[in-house]
Amino acid sequence: MVDMRNASLKASHKWKPIELLNSEDEEYDFREIDSLQRQWLQVKKEVESSTPEAYSAFTERLTRRWAIETGIIEGIYDLDRGVTETLVREGIAADYIERGSTNREPSELVQILKDHEESVRSVMYWIEQSRPLNKTFIKALHTHILNSQDTHTAVNQFGNRFEATLRKGEFKTQPNNPTRQDGSVHEYC
Repeated sequence: MVDMRNASLKASHKWKPIELLNSEDEEYDFREIDSLQRQWLQVKKEVESSTPEAYSAFTERLTRRWAIETGIIEGIYDLDRGVTETLVREGIAADYIERGSTNREPSELVQILKDHEESVRSVMYWIEQSRPLNKTFIKALHTHILNSQDTHTAVNQFGNRFEATLRKGEFKTQPNNPTRQDGSVHEYC
C-alpha cells in the first residue's frame, strides 16, 4: 500500500457524476442480450413448471449468494468461503458463523445480511412488476441495504482510516479514491 502522505496524487482515472443517456447510448444494439434473455426465460419457465420446489430452492440460494457476495465485494464485512457456502446452502443464521470467520459480530452480520437479502428480493419484485428504474427506487433501495449500518470505513487525504457516517438514501458526493502501487489515484463512485 502506498503511503498517501508521500504519494503523488496524479489521477489515472477521474470520477464524474452519472450523466443522462445521449442518443448514441439509446441506439445500443441489445439483440444478443435480448436473445439470451428469451433463452433464460424459456428455461426458467420449463424448470419452474416441472419442478417448482427445486426452482424455489435454487432462487433462495441465489438470493442469499447475491446478498452475501455483494457485502464482501463492497468491503462491508469479511467472511470466509466455508461460512459463505454454508449460509448460502442452509440459510442466514448466527449459529453458522464462527467468530474467527468474519470481522463482525455474528448477530450484527446476520442483520446486515438479512437487510441485503430483503433488498435483493425487492429488486426481483420490482423487475417482476416491470417497474421502471428511477431515482426514488434507487434511493429507497440504498436506505434498505444500509438499514443496519450507520458508518463506513473511509480514508482521509493523509491516508488515515476513520469511520464516516453513512448518508442513507443519498447519492454519493465524493469519489472512492484508491491509490495504485505506482502512486496514481483511480477515482470511481
